[in-house]
Amino acid sequence: MHFNHGFRAFDGAQAKEWYDDVAAGNALNDILQNSISIKREDVFIVSKVHPAYLNRVETAVREMFTSWHLNWAKDAIDLVYLHYPECGDWIPDCHGQPRGDWKSAWKDLENLYHDGKIRALGVSNFNLNQLQELWSVASIPPHVVQIWIDPFHQAKPEGSLFLGNGGVVVSYSSLGTQWLRPPLYKNPVMSNPLLKTIAAKHQTSVALVVLVYFLRQHIAVIPRSTFIEHIKANSQLLNPNFVNSILDASDIAAIDALDGQIELA
Repeated sequence: MHFNHGFRAFDGAQAKEWYDDVAAGNALNDILQNSISIKREDVFIVSKVHPAYLNRVETAVREMFTSWHLNWAKDAIDLVYLHYPECGDWIPDCHGQPRGDWKSAWKDLENLYHDGKIRALGVSNFNLNQLQELWSVASIPPHVVQIWIDPFHQAKPEGSLFLGNGGVVVSYSSLGTQWLRPPLYKNPVMSNPLLKTIAAKHQTSVALVVLVYFLRQHIAVIPRSTFIEHIKANSQLLNPNFVNSILDASDIAAIDALDGQIELA
């Protein structure tokens, strides 16, 4: 149903704790097999190397090709991230695995890029110091960074570093879902009075206010939904006229000021 509303990107990963590349790949393959109008080149496929594979990057990418029904001899995956810089114990499938070396993993990605197996390279969940170090050691600077960004956690230093070097910033959990974990256990974004006031002013939703705000900051967003009404609403973001018609300078300044203003107690 996402395809029916203009969406053509799949944000996947090998981390089976949170993603299912196999199911997504099967769904995409079914669409391509049964659609006259939609071709492989119309779709942007993204996956992420699980940190347990930091020392086996080619194996990980070959697994992606299998999951997404791609041919190793003639196809390419559009974007591959290193999902995490290390295999930490907070990731279920990392238990008992070595922490890994993201620098050597990046070199392996670069080799696959040179071989034409990957069209763009990225990293996810790297902090500012790691991003700076990556830039100093990379032969191919990262094209994309995916980081947690929401109105209370805007990651401006990381975003500025990346945008300033010509990269693309993609935000995840833009609507506040990272706060559902300890110590807060609630979503402060969707219930925020200021964001509700701005949404009412423009006769739209808090979700669209937040997503438009980040698009206006030149930050890509990947809102997830299984509800058709939300998917329809999000499809308005594909229209630049809609994006530019919402939020005035005072709204943007007010949302800017929310950064870091979270009550953890």
